Amino acid sequence: MGRITKPTGILAPHDARQWTRRDATHLLWRTQFGATATEIAAAHKAGLAAELERLLTPQKETANFEDTESLLREAAHDTGAVGDLQAWWLHRMHYTANPLTEKLTLFWHNHFATSFSKVQSVPHMTAQNDRFRAESLGSFRALLHAMAKDVAMLIWLDSNANRKRHANENFA
Repeated sequence: MGRITKPTGILAPHDARQWTRRDATHLLWRTQFGATATEIAAAHKAGLAAELERLLTPQKETANFEDTESLLREAAHDTGAVGDLQAWWLHRMHYTANPLTEKLTLFWHNHFATSFSKVQSVPHMTAQNDRFRAESLGSFRALLHAMAKDVAMLIWLDSNANRKRHANENFA
């Protein structure tokens, strides 16, 4: 029988080894959509615990971000165009004060696969995106319950085709 040894190298707890600039770079690239040299230097200087706290604590968005986000959302809802929906979300990904939340929003969007091509509704897709964002750092159970009632997901799974004697089993 093998014996259990203490993890070493990258598996070692960070308090057992030095927090390096490379570690900071890796963390930021995993938790947001890229990082500037200034952001990497700040994360390295702050240390792992402080950087994790920053990433996991929701930050208030700037007024400029909120104004632009609102205009892009309204444009997407007004036109119903998928390109406007994409512009709205790309703006959020690039300029948010909460990059981990946006990265997880994309992760959950890919996990619970839906698509504008079938749903054909900007309001339903933005509502789903908002739901992912709200639950991104929370309970998976709560997210599952929310997705079971999500209009875009229900359309995606053809739940509108359910009939008493001919149940659609896509949801199962």
